[in-house]
This record gives sequence, C-alpha cells and structure tokens, in this order.
Amino acid sequence: MPGEVYWFVQEQGQAAGPVYHGDLKTAANHALGCRVVVFVSGVEVVLTDVALPGMNKQKLMRAIPFALEELLASDVEANHFAIGERQQDDKVTVAIVERKIIEMWLQGLNDVGIQPDLLTTEVLGIPYADKSWTLLLKAADKQSRSKAILRNNLQAGIALDIANVVPLLRGMLESAAQTQKPEKLNVIVCDSSSIHPDASSQSPQNTEPSASPELEAIVTQLQTLADKLEYNTEVRHPEQPFLIYLAQQFEESKCINLLQGDYSRRERLEKLLRPWRPAAAIAAIWLLLQVGLMVFDYQKLAARDRALRTQITDIYRETFPDAKNVVDPKLQMEQKLAELRKQANQGADMFVLLARAGEVLSNTDTLLIRTLRFKEETLDLDFEISDLQSLDELKLRLINEANMEVDIQSASSKQGKVESRMQLKVSAGNSAAQGGA
Repeated sequence: MPGEVYWFVQEQGQAAGPVYHGDLKTAANHALGCRVVVFVSGVEVVLTDVALPGMNKQKLMRAIPFALEELLASDVEANHFAIGERQQDDKVTVAIVERKIIEMWLQGLNDVGIQPDLLTTEVLGIPYADKSWTLLLKAADKQSRSKAILRNNLQAGIALDIANVVPLLRGMLESAAQTQKPEKLNVIVCDSSSIHPDASSQSPQNTEPSASPELEAIVTQLQTLADKLEYNTEVRHPEQPFLIYLAQQFEESKCINLLQGDYSRRERLEKLLRPWRPAAAIAAIWLLLQVGLMVFDYQKLAARDRALRTQITDIYRETFPDAKNVVDPKLQMEQKLAELRKQANQGADMFVLLARAGEVLSNTDTLLIRTLRFKEETLDLDFEISDLQSLDELKLRLINEANMEVDIQSASSKQGKVESRMQLKVSAGNSAAQGGA
C-alpha cells in the first residue's frame, strides 16, 4: 500500500468535504463509522472480457482463470480474478490483479483498522455514457504525477501513459471493431487537486485552477485527432478536485468490486476464524460430553424417581388396602395421615374434657348419665338429675371447679326428675393459659 493516500468524507445528503492527503493511519480516524470505498490505481488492474457459456458464479470463478491463461504473463495462481457483468454478446467482464498487490493493499488497510466495503479500480470511477469514450487527464501536483485514464465501455478501460496518450488512443480507435467504435470522445481535464494537507485542519487550502501547458497540448492534439478521424469531441474542466469528481461520477452498480472470492468479506472473516476452529471443535466436543452426562444423569434420576413412586404406591396400598384409585400416593398418604392426626387429637380432647368434668360429675349423687357425644371439641351430655336446684349447682361446679364453659341446651321435669341436655367445652381463657405455658 502506498505510504500516502488521498481521501474525503461525505455525509449523507451533504456536499463532499475537502480532499485530505496523508498516511493511512490518519485516514483511519476519518473512516470510523463510515462505509469505505477504496479506489486503486488503474495501472495495477487489468479489465478484459471472456466468452463463457451461462453458469453459476462458483463455476464461473473456476473457469475464468483457465479461459484467460494464455493472455497472462504470470501464472494463473498468482492472479486474482473478479467477475463483472455479462454483456449482450455473452461475454463476461473480468478484473485481474496480482494477488501480492491486492494482499498488500488489504494488509495496509487492515493494519490501521480499515475494513473496506468496496475496492475497485479508478478506471471505473470515470463517467460512462453509451456510444462514447471518456478520457480523463489529471495534471501533476506536489503529491502525484500526471495521469490519463480511459473508459471505453461499461466495465472496460485502461490507464494510459500520459506522454504517449495521443498515439495510444489513435491506435485503440483505429483497431476497435466497427460495432465498438465510439460516436463521441469526452475529454475531462482536472487541472488542480485542491488537496487539504492536514487532516487536523478545519479549513481546506484550495488553490485556483490553473491551465497545465502539458495537458493543454494534449487536448489540442486530441482535438486534431478527433477531426482527422471524424469524431465529435467535448472538453470539460470540472471545478471539483480529481478525487471528489471521481466519487461524484461513480456508480457502484456499474463497477467491479475486487473483494470477491478469497478476498470477500465473508472469506476474510473465515480466515480470521480458521485458527480458532480446533479450539472451537474441542469446546464443542466438551459441550457434547457435558450434555451427554447431563442426559445420562437425568435418565438415571428419572428411573430412580419411578422406582420410588412405585415403592410409595406399594406402601400406600399396604397401609390402606381399601384404597382403589391411587393417583398421587404421596399426596394421598399426607391427606390420610392428616385425618388420623385429627382423629387422634379429637380423642385426646374428649379425654381431657372427661378428665376435667369427671370429678365433678362423679361427686353428684343424683346424676344419671344417659348418653355422651363428642364432636368438634364439644361434649354433649344427656342426663337425669333430682331437681333444678341440683342442675344449677352442677353447672356452677363445672364452671368454677373444672374451668369449663357450660351451656344447658334443655331442661324439663318429668315424674319428679329433671331431664336435661348440657354442652361442655374447655374454657377459652384456660386453654389460652395452657398454650402460653
């Protein structure tokens, strides 16, 4: 990659900024967050075409090097081929560049952190019009020599020697096939490059366009040649610097992107990832082993769970042989145990009531108990007693001596006796006191 380059930055919908000149590291600061289009020297890229039948792009990429092998001075493997558009005569346009050169360009860009989105020859930045050839002449400045670039088809052109541009162009015009001869020759003269020398400066140092004697002489010779060969000629002097003019006339859809095949963004990413593939393979194997062990452990635990469920079901059926539907033995066992605990608690509560009331009841001589019923912490008594006064005394003794709540449900006198129904509960205050203790 050259030590010094030219660049400019253009915001969406705004005019192009000044042209900068400097090293790639400085250019990289302006490239951050931008879509990067790189124009390379037309001298290093050969544009040609080859007749090949219709086939997919992959087969075309394999066939083109062999179809052009006889035209190349170097080995096929030493060159990179980028495919362009298929023409009406079934020919495919091809851009050829030596691999060592394109790798040098990409390495230089990569070293400063620039990832180009498009890499193409400056020849395809020259404006193209149907049935005409366009020749751009750029004057020399302090940073670069003068150059001549010809675009003679949609994806065809060549960089010419500025000193011999007129005889070279005459030979191309005279040797061109009748169907390829242009009707018009457009000549574009870029007299000044208007370079911004320092990327850190805020205002461009533009210079007034000045006519180059060398280019004026060439233009005069071209006009004479056009008159002799009976071609229409139009000469233009754009006000923009060469690079901005090139970019403004550039049509991406009509260029050939050199970043194809081995140098496509996808392939470059694969090259970066390729050294990591062994490590990724080891990590994948380790992950598969871990997943396999997890599946094995899961299956082992699932089998153990099924065995435990079967064991619980068997225990449940042994404990409760009358059970018919066993859906969830664990839950059903818990429910049965809760019922048993409740019954045990009720039995205990009944004995507590009897123990408290028993002493008072046994010391009442005229008392005859007929029935006892216990339900929900309550003891119901059906009994006979001698008279109402004895009934009242019994109630007071149960309250005072046994600390119980007493509710006489009914009382009636029959044949000199009193038949009564009484309901007994442990006193709430006493129960709370016991709980607190």
